[in-house]
Amino acid sequence: MALAHLGNGPPVHLIRFGAQPVSEVQLVYRAGHSHEAKSALDGLVLKMLTEGTARYDALALAQALDGLGAFVQTQPGYAVSTISLSVLTRRVAAALP
Repeated sequence: MALAHLGNGPPVHLIRFGAQPVSEVQLVYRAGHSHEAKSALDGLVLKMLTEGTARYDALALAQALDGLGAFVQTQPGYAVSTISLSVLTRRVAAALP
């Protein structure tokens, strides 16, 4: 059962595990191999997300995440793709931007 729903509809779930106060934020969206106009496009786009942003180049992004003890993972799939952020709960607000 969803804890809440985001303004545009996706459900928010809270799953408790372990003794460490760690949060994982996942964005799961309909994209992937079955939705691609060109082969491997979704995987390329996901890879580019970890190579920098308008605000951070790849090195600055890696350093900012490392400084927070955060980990970002992207996973292309067949019907859905996922972007995950794992970080200590007390640092979620700093890691999301």
